[in-house]
Amino acid sequence: ICQKPMATSLGEADEMLTACIRNGVKLIIAFQRPHHATWLQARELIRQGAIGQVTQIQLDDGGNLLNTNSHNIRLALFLMDEPQAEWVMGTVERTTDLVERGLPAEEACLGLVHCSNGATILIQGNLVRGLGQGCRVIGTEGIMELDTTHHPDSEIPDDGSMYTPEIPSARYNYEIGVVRYMNGSTNGWQQVEAPWHDCWAHQCQEAIDWVEGKVEQPISSAERARAVQEIMMALYESARKRQRVYMPLRTRVNPLRLMVENGDLPVEWPGRYESRARLVRGEGMSWHQG
Repeated sequence: ICQKPMATSLGEADEMLTACIRNGVKLIIAFQRPHHATWLQARELIRQGAIGQVTQIQLDDGGNLLNTNSHNIRLALFLMDEPQAEWVMGTVERTTDLVERGLPAEEACLGLVHCSNGATILIQGNLVRGLGQGCRVIGTEGIMELDTTHHPDSEIPDDGSMYTPEIPSARYNYEIGVVRYMNGSTNGWQQVEAPWHDCWAHQCQEAIDWVEGKVEQPISSAERARAVQEIMMALYESARKRQRVYMPLRTRVNPLRLMVENGDLPVEWPGRYESRARLVRGEGMSWHQG
């Protein structure tokens, strides 16, 4: 199991897949949120036509494309049963020398993905704040919204020295997927209920079942993560070429990094800084407001 995103470029992702196939290795990428019990139920409701035919999925999280928005792109493909992306058109904003985990990062992005099922995915990265980790699904007969919340802090076990920059790491394990939908017969929003389970543990169990031959195509397989990688790199490539980019993507490097190195995104406020520096625990970095 490898952390998301799968890689920093499409070429790297393909090298990983090649190495796994040659050596008989099964690779899962840790996009854990589709494993939320209610999000699994949301996909089933969409399959049953609860909101009609999906026409667009809207993503509106903060953060950059490779980090938080990679989760939501994966979610969009999952909810629509893995359609192929046919083309991507997008743009990025980068006016400072921002990096995240040492990699050049955009401050905001906007993208539109056209899929083989006729639906589009609208990516609004760090432009509006709405559902965050989740999405809005627009159908011909209704709307569905997916979001996340957490158990009360009093119910989350102490994880001692285990700590992520944002929050105690145990809170991720106790995240709850939230879903509601509306159509012509629900008389308002209808909340989706499902017995809660740890989405990380559910993903790990799926990995075990895959190794044991009980699952043919896991939710979080590397092949599906590659589809996310291709969309993200195509958005960057569209910004670089200033035109729509058709799949399959032929650019193997990270186009955002290429634009930064070539000076195509001139910095207006010089000075490299790490977007997660303010989150480093115990180093007194309150001066950095991101």
